[in-house]
Amino acid sequence: MSEATETQPAAELAARFLPLKWWQAGLLVLGAAGCFHAAYTPAKPGPLALLIVGYVVCLVQLARMRTRPADASASPRAGPDSPHSPR
Repeated sequence: MSEATETQPAAELAARFLPLKWWQAGLLVLGAAGCFHAAYTPAKPGPLALLIVGYVVCLVQLARMRTRPADASASPRAGPDSPHSPR
């Protein structure tokens, strides 16, 4: 590792990690499904079986998808037993 990456705080390194937009995630889902089906379609193993690598690449990229909106992540969720829930 270089000294530049060792001395940078984790927040700066995480800032380079860009989440996916919904349309990018949709394309990756279609790509993953297509690669998976193409890799397992032939009865005999052949060059199409290498498309399973494309499936894994698409899944790894889908890990960049946010699980909730950016503005909702800062506020706590009010459950039925929460003191923040309306009564």
